[in-house]
Amino acid sequence: MVPATLHLARIERLDGIDLAAALSARPPGTWPPPLTDDTLGYWVGRLEADPGLFPWAKWYVLLETAGEPDLIGVFGFMGRPEGRRVEIGYSLVESHQGRGLGTRAVGLLLDWSRATGEVDTVCAHTFPELAASIRVLEKNGFALAGPGKEPGTILYERRLS
Repeated sequence: MVPATLHLARIERLDGIDLAAALSARPPGTWPPPLTDDTLGYWVGRLEADPGLFPWAKWYVLLETAGEPDLIGVFGFMGRPEGRRVEIGYSLVESHQGRGLGTRAVGLLLDWSRATGEVDTVCAHTFPELAASIRVLEKNGFALAGPGKEPGTILYERRLS
């Protein structure tokens, strides 16, 4: 996983193939991953306004294979922890879903969050019809906590201690 810098976020906003090249990775067949196309400009604006937000923002997921890695998705935080609580989000390109990679990447975010010493609780919002997303959360110890902040979403939480 590679944290998104402002430079990388600007490249991604323009083209996924150029982003993969900047990461020295093979580009996926499609980019961006599902449910993330409306966030491309969002992260550029957030990182421009607050360069210190790095690395509490987007991370790119690379899958190491023979030769160069593949760019397979985005994961990360919705900003710095507030009250020792942080929200995560995640999405893999469809060709890499269903292989346990999302579960592993969320686990790495949890490990990183714990290591900072700044987070006690991690939360995530998803849609009730996204069974694979819910499985990723549950496999990482998240539990349903109620309705989400956006209409039609549900909230999952995980205590780190």
